[in-house]
Amino acid sequence: MPEMMVTEADWRQYMNDYQHIMGISITHRALRDQVAFLVQKVDPVSSVLVLGAGPGLESRTLVDTLPGIHLLGLEALPQAVEAARTLLSDCDRARFVQADLNLSTWTRLVTKPLDAAVCVNVYYILKNPQFIHQVYEVLRPGGRFVMVNQARPDEKAHMAAQMRWLEEEATVEELETWKTVGPRLERFLDFNRRVAGSDFNFTDASTLMPLMEAPGFRVLPEYTDDTAYAGTAALVVGEKL
Repeated sequence: MPEMMVTEADWRQYMNDYQHIMGISITHRALRDQVAFLVQKVDPVSSVLVLGAGPGLESRTLVDTLPGIHLLGLEALPQAVEAARTLLSDCDRARFVQADLNLSTWTRLVTKPLDAAVCVNVYYILKNPQFIHQVYEVLRPGGRFVMVNQARPDEKAHMAAQMRWLEEEATVEELETWKTVGPRLERFLDFNRRVAGSDFNFTDASTLMPLMEAPGFRVLPEYTDDTAYAGTAALVVGEKL
């Protein structure tokens, strides 16, 4: 990962801003719903692994959409683990553990084969060429891996989608909420620019598919989406044979 000259206080502020902005972002909400819908397609599904769980937004959507699942979230940043535990403090079936996905040791935290794994916009910052192979190993036969990866860093595309939504679909209450985003958004984007690396693994679906197939996943073309997250991310679903 790129070296990040930021303090713990910077990370805590970033997590706070991330939760606020992504919590009301229509594009991020749509992405979370899309991922949960795809996990729901796994039959049966009772155990889900969230790789790079962040402050828990995807995990919250998953446990709300799929009552009864047991969820394990792995996240490198202690500030994010703390935020995720707080966000899902009402769910005793969700557990969050600090783990570095760049190291193979994260697989030791999975004690039995799982039904599904989810990784949303995390792969592009990893420096672990065996990561997808490791995900394959922790799933049961028939288990599925829902992978979303940033195709390009395009802040303008996200903001354009948000503005279309604000103009065409937002309620008065949502418009009032968005008025609180301004300072947070600029701080959030500035932080992203500070930690961004030039060697990130941005991929479109055509690049991601063979990476998923290499360990043995069968890519499900009916779910492949090159326009996810306001057209800036690729979504691919692989099934373990």
